[in-house]
Amino acid sequence: MDLETGFYQNHVKKESWRTILTLAYQSLGVVYGDLSTSPLYVYKSTFADIEHSETNEEIFGVLSFVFWTLTLVPLLKYVFIVLKADDNGEGGTFALYSLLCRYAKVNSLPNCQLADENLSAYKSDIINPVPSAFGARLKSTLEKYRVLQRFLFVLALIGACMVIGDGVLTPAISVFSAVSGVELAMSKEHHKYVEVPVACLILIALFALQHYGTHRVGFLFAPMVLTWLLCIAAIGLYNIFHWNPHVYRALSPYYMYKFLKKTQRGGWMSLGGILLCVTGSEAMFADLGHFSQLSIKIAFTSIVYPSLILAYMGQAAYLSQHHNIENNYHIGFYVSVPEKLRWPVLVIAILAAVVGSQAIITGTFSIIKQCSALGCFPRVKVVHTSSKIHGQIYIPEINWILMILCLAVTIGFRDTNRMGNASGLAVITVMLVTTCLMSLVIVLCWHRSVFLAVFFVFFFGTIEALYFSASLIKFLEGAWVPIALSVIFMMVMCVWHYGTVKKYEFDLENKVSIDWLLGLGPSLGIVRVRGIGLVNTELVSGIPAIFSHFVTNLPAFHQVLVFLCVKSVPIPHVKQEERFLVEHIGPIEYRIYRCIVRYGYRDVHEDDMQFENDLVCSIAECIRTGRADSNNVDEDSTKQHEEMMVLGTPSTHLGGIRPCDDEGPSQDIVGTSEPTETQSPPGIRPRKRVRFVVPESPEVDSSTREELQELMQARESGIAYILGHSYVRAKQGSSLIKKIVINLGYDFLRRNCRAPTYGLSVPHASTLEVGMSYYVQETAKGFSIKRNGSLQNVRRRSPRHIAYKLCGLLDNLLFITLCRQVSWCHIHGSASLGADGRVDHVGPSFSGPWQLAHSRLVNEKNKFVGSKVSSIFRSPVSSQACGYIYCSIVRADNYLGRAVSKKLVTVFTVMGSRSCGNFLDLASGELLDIPQTPRALPRVMTIPGIISDSNVSGEGDSDSMSSICRDRKIVVANMLPLHAQRDSETAKWCFSFDEDSLLLQLKDGFPPETEVIYVGSLKVEIEASEQDEISQILLDDFKCVPTFLPHDIQKKFYHGFCKQQLWPLFHYMLPMCPDHGDRFDRQLWQAYVHANKIFADKVMEIVNPEDDFIWVHDYHLMVLPTFLRKSYNRVKLGFFLHSPFPSSEIYRTLPVRDEILKGLLNCDLIGFHTFDYARHFLSCCSRMLGLDYESKRGHIGLDYFGRTVYIKILPVGIHMGRLESVLNLPSTCDRVKEIQEQFKDKKLILGIDDMDIFKGISLKLLAFEQLLQQHLELQGKLVLVQIVNPARSVGKDVQEAKKETYSTAKRINEVFGFPDYEPVILIDRPVPRYEKNAYYAMAECCIVNAVRDGMNLVPYKYIVCRQGSSPMNEAIGVSMDSPRTSMLVVSEFIGCSPSLSGAIRVNPWDIDSVAEAIYLATTMPDTEKQLRHEKHYRYVSSHDVAYWARSFMQDLERACKDHYDKRCWGIGLGLGFRVISLSPSFRKLRIDHIVSAYTKTNRRAIFLDYDGTIVSHSSIVRSPSPEVITALNTLCNDPKNTVFIVSGRGRTPLSDWLEPCERLGLAAEHGYFIRWNRSSDWALLAADLEWKEIVEPVMKLYTEATDGSYMEIKESALVWHHRDADPDFGSCQAKELLVHLENVLANEPAVVRRGQHIVEVKPQGVTKGLVAEKVLSTMVIDGSPPDFVMCIGDDRSDEDMFESILSSVSSSSLPASPDIFACTVGQKPSKAKYYLDDSADVVRLLRGLASASSPKPRHSAVFQVTFDSVF
Repeated sequence: MDLETGFYQNHVKKESWRTILTLAYQSLGVVYGDLSTSPLYVYKSTFADIEHSETNEEIFGVLSFVFWTLTLVPLLKYVFIVLKADDNGEGGTFALYSLLCRYAKVNSLPNCQLADENLSAYKSDIINPVPSAFGARLKSTLEKYRVLQRFLFVLALIGACMVIGDGVLTPAISVFSAVSGVELAMSKEHHKYVEVPVACLILIALFALQHYGTHRVGFLFAPMVLTWLLCIAAIGLYNIFHWNPHVYRALSPYYMYKFLKKTQRGGWMSLGGILLCVTGSEAMFADLGHFSQLSIKIAFTSIVYPSLILAYMGQAAYLSQHHNIENNYHIGFYVSVPEKLRWPVLVIAILAAVVGSQAIITGTFSIIKQCSALGCFPRVKVVHTSSKIHGQIYIPEINWILMILCLAVTIGFRDTNRMGNASGLAVITVMLVTTCLMSLVIVLCWHRSVFLAVFFVFFFGTIEALYFSASLIKFLEGAWVPIALSVIFMMVMCVWHYGTVKKYEFDLENKVSIDWLLGLGPSLGIVRVRGIGLVNTELVSGIPAIFSHFVTNLPAFHQVLVFLCVKSVPIPHVKQEERFLVEHIGPIEYRIYRCIVRYGYRDVHEDDMQFENDLVCSIAECIRTGRADSNNVDEDSTKQHEEMMVLGTPSTHLGGIRPCDDEGPSQDIVGTSEPTETQSPPGIRPRKRVRFVVPESPEVDSSTREELQELMQARESGIAYILGHSYVRAKQGSSLIKKIVINLGYDFLRRNCRAPTYGLSVPHASTLEVGMSYYVQETAKGFSIKRNGSLQNVRRRSPRHIAYKLCGLLDNLLFITLCRQVSWCHIHGSASLGADGRVDHVGPSFSGPWQLAHSRLVNEKNKFVGSKVSSIFRSPVSSQACGYIYCSIVRADNYLGRAVSKKLVTVFTVMGSRSCGNFLDLASGELLDIPQTPRALPRVMTIPGIISDSNVSGEGDSDSMSSICRDRKIVVANMLPLHAQRDSETAKWCFSFDEDSLLLQLKDGFPPETEVIYVGSLKVEIEASEQDEISQILLDDFKCVPTFLPHDIQKKFYHGFCKQQLWPLFHYMLPMCPDHGDRFDRQLWQAYVHANKIFADKVMEIVNPEDDFIWVHDYHLMVLPTFLRKSYNRVKLGFFLHSPFPSSEIYRTLPVRDEILKGLLNCDLIGFHTFDYARHFLSCCSRMLGLDYESKRGHIGLDYFGRTVYIKILPVGIHMGRLESVLNLPSTCDRVKEIQEQFKDKKLILGIDDMDIFKGISLKLLAFEQLLQQHLELQGKLVLVQIVNPARSVGKDVQEAKKETYSTAKRINEVFGFPDYEPVILIDRPVPRYEKNAYYAMAECCIVNAVRDGMNLVPYKYIVCRQGSSPMNEAIGVSMDSPRTSMLVVSEFIGCSPSLSGAIRVNPWDIDSVAEAIYLATTMPDTEKQLRHEKHYRYVSSHDVAYWARSFMQDLERACKDHYDKRCWGIGLGLGFRVISLSPSFRKLRIDHIVSAYTKTNRRAIFLDYDGTIVSHSSIVRSPSPEVITALNTLCNDPKNTVFIVSGRGRTPLSDWLEPCERLGLAAEHGYFIRWNRSSDWALLAADLEWKEIVEPVMKLYTEATDGSYMEIKESALVWHHRDADPDFGSCQAKELLVHLENVLANEPAVVRRGQHIVEVKPQGVTKGLVAEKVLSTMVIDGSPPDFVMCIGDDRSDEDMFESILSSVSSSSLPASPDIFACTVGQKPSKAKYYLDDSADVVRLLRGLASASSPKPRHSAVFQVTFDSVF
């Protein structure tokens, strides 16, 4: 047997007996584990419904049933019949279905072809080639009636779903039954606390082992099962001979009759327990693809079957002599085990039960893989765990879902009987489905007699129907579980299959005619550029609509066009020589081909490079050996499909064309028949030469050779993949079911499933994604799908028209390809041209941006833009076109906007001069060579004007200048970027800049005229008498302001709190014990605060708060912003954290967590290296401070008391100039030559790390040691040079790390070293910069495997040094044109890891993976190393430290632009200080002010909210206080007043709580119910409330899924509350529920609104604003219009009242303008003009108004004193 290609070739190549026996041994652990553990629970489950009497008729009857069931079902049915119905070596329910699909046209796959039937494996299983007459009629009937095909499909799905359900239940019952045996050894009270936890732990361990693969698991588990089988067989023999040697008589079928006669209904119900003896039988068939028929048969007949029979007979023999059963449990397996052997058997049973679960888990993986390949299950990640046997797979998502469901069943049931009932129903349902499908296979595939099929169904179907009825009767006792699981999986499969089929039907119905393509001419009406364009489509015929959509929006394409279809066929494997179908489309000069790539449902898709080579060679072979008729344009004809050439890979047609990639001079290549070479023309200098070895043949004429040469040229230029990205939506007006299925179900599955396999393997740099929208609608005839946009013919366009198109596509994100860091290009939307060629419609919206452009082009500056563009094109360009150019640019993101503005003129010039040629080269960046590190990036204009560039001619006025602020930048850090040294002769201090300091290098990101001042400490201690003099010197000469900390403060601050508490915590080390950091010390925290205060004082000495920008760095100064913000409320303040920020679960352990968070939130901009660090910070703010964040136009912002604190994610870079200058030093070149000579003929691996516990140096050495052990050939050839930088801190942990490093290095050198070879060279000394760079330059690989680190810049430096320099290349004898290579192995826990996409990322704790990564890096081909290096170098050189500083400062400027647009004032004490920023017109409502207006008016309307306004949210008692009741009654008794309580509460609680207020008006449920006083009736708004039946189950679902949430049911509304839920999860669920309900209620008269910790659904048109309008209008109609209106509320719903009242005044609906007092509770953005702090302020206000309504007697003097804040 050929293990390299898998077991599916067992039909072709005979297997050796050694292989068969090996597979039989493996199958014991994988296939028969479940079946072999059935004795653990069969008797116990059976006797749950009957009693064991002294006549032994029950036990003997059960034994007889067990024996014959085992004999007939597993042995006779599966082993001797069903296993023969394999699908080319594959088994399972779907394998039977695919087998039927090939012999009758009942396939559910829509893209089948006649050519598929010619595959050699398509009908290779025919036993009798002559079909019977009945078989032919049955086939015709199935093919004729669609309903029968659907029934067959659903039947297969039911079987597949039940297998998945069994994959949940079988592990649970097996493990639980084994663990339950400990009850015999302990009391029942103790047993119940042990049973479930132990079972759960075993299940978790079982599923965690799955990723090792079936091959490894089989060898691990087989000994366990074999031991178990021998054990139960031996115990069975012992019990037979010891207790009842005559038990064999019970094998007679007569005992079954006696059993049923005596037990009657109880015996029939007990059959559900007997059924469990064959659980796992289906696994023999489902796992057939992992083994072979013969191996499974041998294992079952020789070992499994005899052992099970002996085990059941032994149990029956024991029970026949023991009738005094205390409880049901003692019927079980363990009671028959001799007491001395019970504990060993218990251990073996637990292990066997674990193994028993493996069979069904493996089968579940197999069947889901088959379903997914046949389009019946969402795409999942399939991991092939064996490189030799790719039938062995592992699916991570399914594995963890099964584990969770298993745990739920185990914890929920905790009873073997109910688990057995559930498992039995799943097992017997799968068997029934198999029986039904097998009967069809016998007739249709095997061509046997129909009587044989009928006998098969009748015989086995009767037995299984009997067991099915016994299982189904126990529906309420656990059998509902597999049905529920099957329904869920069935819905998923049907929805996915339905959406997939409908999408394909759309493509089929809307494919473009070949006449449209031919009408375009050979150039297709567009520019044909060099290269091959692969248009991925699911169509096997015709031209996909997505291609026309593409060329309509981008009028250029490649010189060779290939329509590529990758599809699955209903066979397990497709041979390599039958993989490709290739044909021409249209005339030969069009260079258009169609290629169909066929895979079986168990095939592994090839990698992208191999796939590309095979594809191009197949096309070349098609060109050489024959062409389709050039004049044949009937693309859809069946004849042409039959004539498509069947081609394989180059390895399968050795006599044909073979590829030869060559980078050097041409060499002779010997072919099979004196081949000749077709090479690229000499005029072309490709990056990589491609040649075809073409055999000498008369068919290779000049035209063929010319076509092959053009194909080679295109291959050299590269291949681009055009991927379609579809969005399927239900059309407006579709039924609710359709919307749920498409908009919710299919869309959810599409967004959460894996991408197509071919899409995953495609390189992103060669990918273009085209977006299409599909609309599923109902028609009179059925269903159809429409596309968003229209198709039209595309002609060659002039440069001016191309400019219009380019401008339109800027809005649709096409121009994002200009940015080299973004490799995916999305085109979504459509653009159409008018009769004059102008753009009529661009993108999703035309009027808005066009009108904006037109309005902005009025001024003279935009006229200047028009004149400039007109001069470029030598023809006038309309102002509208220029306006759209401007709008598109300013609406792009920052980086893209800068790139576009910098290169816009170049784009137009190139397009005009080259007549739009080679547009794809333009888009790919070859013509747009963006400078990698510009001195100053141009800014996107914030006002209309000319887009300028510092490198372009400075025409125009001052508005074209960059908007970067040229004021001072104050950089604050713990240490100044200075070196300090005392002169030994003069005893004076000498200072110099530290050129390696990041703080010094960031100056290059600012304009030259920017003044940068540094504030920080010196690295040396300065005496107090010298501090003033030193400060002046540093300020004058270095622009540095030193902070001199007292010695004790410095020690506690830096070495104490920073290094002992913050630094370990931020690196995920908790002080669990003294070795893991010191416990929190309040004195150290006070020193930290004191030090930050000193830094703040120094900053305040020099800062100009109105103009200067302050940039604070790193965790040493995290409370510094609080001190600065307290002194200057509008200070422009940014902070950047250079270390990781831990997750909230780690950070929340810090006792001063809130103080630090509040300190950071006093900044305007906070920067992090990676999104993970930013996400952790945002999570801490949400969980600990209750702050929510949102993303606006790509920027993340936190609303903090009216201020927006922005979050910046930007990894730091290196200084390119500094590094390159060191590379050019003579000392560096000399050292490079020394290293080259020292390590001649050896590969150098480099590591440079600080000596601390987080850098993982010892782990790196262990991985290197393992590498040398595993790969002996590398010994003597591989050297690891580890440079250890001095430790930044001292302590026991550092010393231990150093000791371990030295001992490990010494051991490696002793074991693997020999004279003249030292595997590990440890350099623990100060290494100069030039020497480090020399090592960088000579290292083949650099490894950084820190276990936790911030932004480690070692990989960046390594990449730049590997690029080399002219002096260095000359020194080592390397030319400048030679390719550069580099390899990086980086830890996934360092900050630079996400940026280095070409590096090999490793888990540093996994020694094996690190060793394997080093091996891969050192043995990787140079071409791939070169590609990775080029990719890294482009990124590192463009994202240097200047770019980092420039980008951060630009965002800081943007964050501070509205500082003076709001009123600011500070509140809070100490580190709790914060600044409140509100609109200038928003102020606190003073009581004396409103009372004054109140007393001067005669007709008043007062509207009050309830919750949060007159009753506090924090109050447990929801009824109003007596004080509130008194005030309300006083106001209501005033005849001038109309008072209303407007609440979202129901009318019943409002009526009860406010019953004492007789004249108070109430509006309940946001105005759905209204009454004017207590004596009047409730008036309700007429509304349709049928939508509540839709919303209530949805809310219940989210309530069950969200702990802490609850649903409030009102008469007119439903409210979902999540105030008590987890903040993050509750908010996430609320967003999801909001979208869910909006989709569900799209056509319902209801409104979904999200409030503060709620999601509410209420009738349309019911708002609090409607109440205000109705009350005010009624007052006007009654002739008493109000002259005083007061409205107070705290929620978003109250904003409707504010808006309604203000609009009533502005619309003149009131006769006179009244005094309006709209007031919100709490200081927050609102439509109201006033605010009150809390409900207590509201009560005081009501008391003041009540006092004014009932004035005191004249003799009572009243004094009112108010204390209002003055801002």
